[in-house]
Amino acid sequence: MFFSTPVLADPYVYTQDEGKFVLRANIGAALPDYSIESTNIQTTKDPTANSSFIGDIGASYFITDHFSFGASLGYKSHSSNTQIFSAFGTTVGTDSGHTTELPLTGLIEFYPAPYGALRPYIGGGFAHDFVLSSFSNIDYSSPSGPVINGGVDWWYDKTFGLNFDVRKYFYSITADYTKEYSSLGLNTPVKQKFNDSPIELTAGVAIRFK
Repeated sequence: MFFSTPVLADPYVYTQDEGKFVLRANIGAALPDYSIESTNIQTTKDPTANSSFIGDIGASYFITDHFSFGASLGYKSHSSNTQIFSAFGTTVGTDSGHTTELPLTGLIEFYPAPYGALRPYIGGGFAHDFVLSSFSNIDYSSPSGPVINGGVDWWYDKTFGLNFDVRKYFYSITADYTKEYSSLGLNTPVKQKFNDSPIELTAGVAIRFK
């Protein structure tokens, strides 16, 4: 009597006819990281912001099996509070509002093992963040800066898969409080520059095509 060994389905592996273009759509959360860099007003605490919902749509083109370049447009929405101080350090008001950010990011990514179903990658690039604010008397700049990222693609077949991505941005944002202080009877330009280096965690779907 002969017994046959059960045949298990092989995981997806690289094929020569894989497409060079990949589209990704992700959602997740951003962990804020604010710190004051410079200011011409006396302040005792940094701006605060809550964790925010984010979405990201991007496209990549594989130059080789190991390298790709791509671009993405994100959406980030969060509320924050900023305390306004006088020159003597006393609180003269608190401004709360809602901020929407649209980061446009370009990345080059390296895939050290691009031939299995699970394909990790690391990368880096540059981003410009379009900032839209609902603060009545505070104007925020739209910053640019470097970004680093890492993640993994998991491919169900040669067309459909999942993506998990972590990014860290490095921005310097300028907040102009001149309108706020003018409403208090102080006609002195007041600006504050602070580092904004959020970490973004996202997951979503990936589609590969030729």
